[in-house]
Amino acid sequence: MRALLYFLPKLRNTTLFISMLLTASALLYAQHCETKLAQLERKQAQKFAESALQQAQAAQKAKALQEKQAQAFAELETRYLMEAHHAKHRADTTQALYASGALRVFVPASSAATHHKLPNPTAYPRLDHAPAFAQLNPKIAAQLVRITEDGDAAIRQLSACQNLLEMERRP
Repeated sequence: MRALLYFLPKLRNTTLFISMLLTASALLYAQHCETKLAQLERKQAQKFAESALQQAQAAQKAKALQEKQAQAFAELETRYLMEAHHAKHRADTTQALYASGALRVFVPASSAATHHKLPNPTAYPRLDHAPAFAQLNPKIAAQLVRITEDGDAAIRQLSACQNLLEMERRP
């Protein structure tokens, strides 16, 4: 029993030492875990920030591309409308000139249909071999102008569609 009494104060010190050692180890481990957790949270926050930055840059590029396309579409539309306006004005002017008779349309005709029999063909040698032409009625000439303007308008529309598709295909 005496030996027990001798070692009891030392055991208390040892127990105290061991409990202090365990407490210190637990505190160190807790601090280590907190440090690792903080590092992990920083890495995740950094990845999130990088991802958000990439998304913002992609959105900014998409917006810039949209604005560029909208401007190109507006320019294309303006050009098409100007061409259509000029063409309509030109066609209206031409049609009015033909309808009034200020401009005349001549078409080739066979000499038999236009030349009268000359009494003395040898007296007019140039007339027999000259090319023959006939004048179209002014109303018919104006109709021809209208028909060609319709065709030209269709070609302008097709060209505008082709330009639009070409613009969409470009990056």
